[in-house]
Amino acid sequence: MATWRDGFLKASAPVALPDCQRLLDALYSDELLGAPARAVVGLDDGYADAQLRYQVSAQRPADVDRALAWLRTLPQKCRQFTATTARGAVQTVQVADSRLPEFGDARQGLRVTLTREEAGQPVTLTVDAAAVRVGQDAFTVTNGGLADVYTEVTQAVAELGGPSGWRRCASRGGRRCEPPGGCHAPARAPRSPRGVLRGCRARSARGAPPRRAPRRARSGRARRRARAAAPAPRPRRRPAGP
Repeated sequence: MATWRDGFLKASAPVALPDCQRLLDALYSDELLGAPARAVVGLDDGYADAQLRYQVSAQRPADVDRALAWLRTLPQKCRQFTATTARGAVQTVQVADSRLPEFGDARQGLRVTLTREEAGQPVTLTVDAAAVRVGQDAFTVTNGGLADVYTEVTQAVAELGGPSGWRRCASRGGRRCEPPGGCHAPARAPRSPRGVLRGCRARSARGAPPRRAPRRARSGRARRRARAAAPAPRPRRRPAGP
C-alpha cells in the first residue's frame, strides 16, 4: 500500500482557495468525480512506492459532466499554491493540464505535483489523474508515486480501459494491442473488466483460453460407489518357472 497518501495528500490549502482544498480531498479519498466508485481495481508497487488505480463511477452522466467541467478549471484556479500537512510540513502544489487521447464523449486529465523538503532534500509526489465519460459510463485512472510517473502509462490505461479500447482489441482477434504512439516505459496496470493491461499492452479476454471449472470434492459415500462400479482389476500372471 502506498504510504504517501496520508503523508502528502492529507493537507490543508489556504482558506481563500476552496477549489484547491476540494482537489486535495478528492485525490486523498480517490473520489475524483465527487462520489465513491462502484468498482475499484488497484496495483501497489512497494519497491517504487507507486500506485495505480482504475475506478468505475456510479454517477449519472449529468453529474459526471459537472465534475469534469470543474476539473477543467483547476489548472487556472490552482496553478500553484501551498498546502500544510497534518504534521506541519509545507508543500508547494502545482496543477497542470494533462492531455488525453481523443476518445469517449468527455474527458479531463490533470498532473499534480507536491514538493517539500525532507532532511534538506526536495521530495516530490507526482499524481496523474484522468476522468473519462463514455456514454452512460464513466471511469477514472490515478497514477502516482514518489519516483518517475509516466503520462504515457496513464493515457494508455485510460484509453484501453474504456469500451472503445476493448472493442478495438477484440476486433483484432484478441491479439495484443498497443496505444497510438506506443509506450516509452515499462509499467503495470490494473486488471480491467474485460482484460489484463500489462506493460502498456492489452489482450482482450475473448482471446484468452476458457477457465476450467474447479473440481468438486466427492464425499466418502460417493467415492465408495465409484470404486464399487469400477471394473475389478485383472490378476497378474506369474512368470512360468524353469
